[in-house]
Amino acid sequence: MQNVKHNNIFKIFSLIAFGIITLVIMLNRAPFWDEAHSWMIAKSFSFWELISEVERFDGHLFIWHVLQMPFAKNDFHYPYPVYIMNWVFCIMAMTVFWIKAPFSNLEKFLITFSYPFVYYFAPVARCYSLGILFLFIILSLWKEKLKHPLLVPFLIICFANTSVMALTATVPISLIYVFDLIKNKQKLYMPFLIFIFGAYTVLFQLLGSHLALSGKRNFICDTLLPFFLLHPITDIKNFLASAFSVFSAIILCLFFCLFKKHKKSCFFLAVTYGIMITIFMISYPGSWWHYLQFFAYFIAAVWIMRTEDNDNDYFFTRLFNLIFLFVLVLFFTYSLFVYDSMRNTLPYKGTAKLVYEDIKKQGFINDKNRIITLDSFSETSVGFLPYTKIKTYNIYGDVKYSIRGIQNYYKDNFSKNRYDILAESLIDTGKTNLAITSEYIGKGIYQGEKHKVCLDLIYKNDDIPYFVYKISAK
Repeated sequence: MQNVKHNNIFKIFSLIAFGIITLVIMLNRAPFWDEAHSWMIAKSFSFWELISEVERFDGHLFIWHVLQMPFAKNDFHYPYPVYIMNWVFCIMAMTVFWIKAPFSNLEKFLITFSYPFVYYFAPVARCYSLGILFLFIILSLWKEKLKHPLLVPFLIICFANTSVMALTATVPISLIYVFDLIKNKQKLYMPFLIFIFGAYTVLFQLLGSHLALSGKRNFICDTLLPFFLLHPITDIKNFLASAFSVFSAIILCLFFCLFKKHKKSCFFLAVTYGIMITIFMISYPGSWWHYLQFFAYFIAAVWIMRTEDNDNDYFFTRLFNLIFLFVLVLFFTYSLFVYDSMRNTLPYKGTAKLVYEDIKKQGFINDKNRIITLDSFSETSVGFLPYTKIKTYNIYGDVKYSIRGIQNYYKDNFSKNRYDILAESLIDTGKTNLAITSEYIGKGIYQGEKHKVCLDLIYKNDDIPYFVYKISAK
């Protein structure tokens, strides 16, 4: 009885501490450009436009954008509604984890206060915490999943519609679930219909998608190394910050070698990791926050393994648990040492709002000016938009957040000379065309095949920094 009381106190203390730490981090950081980008999508498009046109070009799925819509469409105190909403989802996910996950209190503590949860999933308002919440709820029902033929498939479909990274994990989860239904001679038609509907919603949103950001990367230098080494090894802190993923790869190998009888967890890990690595190698190279999903799904695989509770050799089970604990210690150590290096990576001293305030102060935002953002998507060109109601334009002359604007950006089709495209979008607008960019371009005349584009620097702020050019075309 006393042990149960102590366990409950430790559980509550850990969750409260996690909530306070992540709340402080969240309230002392500026939004990423992609948080602003997500807000602008929710603000600019209807639900039908979102699922039928936008998501296939943006490469995400609809749930996170829809949840933002009531706040974004009413310009309600950006970024705090999405900050708090995401933080609540992460707290809920960790609450489910502490109550239901088959881990020791020490393991739970190390996972909770590891870098992915403390520095990214909780404080950064993206779609990933919502996905982890759905994943943890599904795993909490794993032992009795066949008793919930409607709820579990519904949760899996919700999980799939949070992000493409979540979609990679829904494939093996769905297959395992259907396999267990067949094996136990359960009725298939209702779960099957739900899965068919879910697959249709995903295909409807993403079919024909094209990510202009995908780019080709050298597998060794640009894909494999960033996966293993998230930061350059320049000192002991960065070494500790990087070493965890190397050891997670080692534990992955041991997972397959020592636990061959755990077929479902190995299948889940192999399929999920295989799909993600294939995406990163062939289609979309990914960013460091995408690589954090490897950790989340490794935890999920161990959760499945322990829930299934197969009868394995005692020695190898103990050995795996020790190595697993060692990997968790590395992740926890990462979170202790990472803050100094992360301050240079995360925009805690963000510039987006400062850019907006300075643009407004200088009088560039008015009915006589037409604002063009030349540096595409960045903290400068997108980050300041949620703070203002002005429309900005791309080089095609499209409103940046319009169907044509999204399509023209992502199709990456420069069949014409870039300067001819820009010149034709400037002609006969009846307004002064100003370009706001975070990149110094320099004054000059740029010759296209048919037109000339003249750039004249009229303002710069070296402290933020950003630059304003007057653009004209001949």
